[in-house]
Amino acid sequence: MDQTVSQTKLIFFTKQNLIHLTISILILVALFYIYTGLMLAIPEFSELSRAFSVEVPVITQFMYENFMYYPYLFYIEKISFIIYFLTVFISGISKSLFKKIALTNFAVCVLVTATTFFFMYLPIFKMDSVV
Repeated sequence: MDQTVSQTKLIFFTKQNLIHLTISILILVALFYIYTGLMLAIPEFSELSRAFSVEVPVITQFMYENFMYYPYLFYIEKISFIIYFLTVFISGISKSLFKKIALTNFAVCVLVTATTFFFMYLPIFKMDSVV
């Protein structure tokens, strides 16, 4: 029993796995701040649209009403890293799997951020074309 526990600790606490753990923590901290920033920015843009009585497109209105679900994206990304580290116990370290998970999480964050800013600025672009 003690042999198995110490062997598992040796597998998990390798240099490569600690590097993966550090990188995933840094990515999750960055994603947390990005999603928190989006959660703070969206209501401000909504108030700005209301203050200027701008008619917002349907997709922007949908985003204004449903932005509170953005934290779930962060939780899904956190769970993907947790699943990776659980697979380290089962099948060992996989550099390619870690790279795929990290790049996918980063791509999702970039896509969500870009589409959010695009949808938030749609009413402003619409105002500019009217003026």
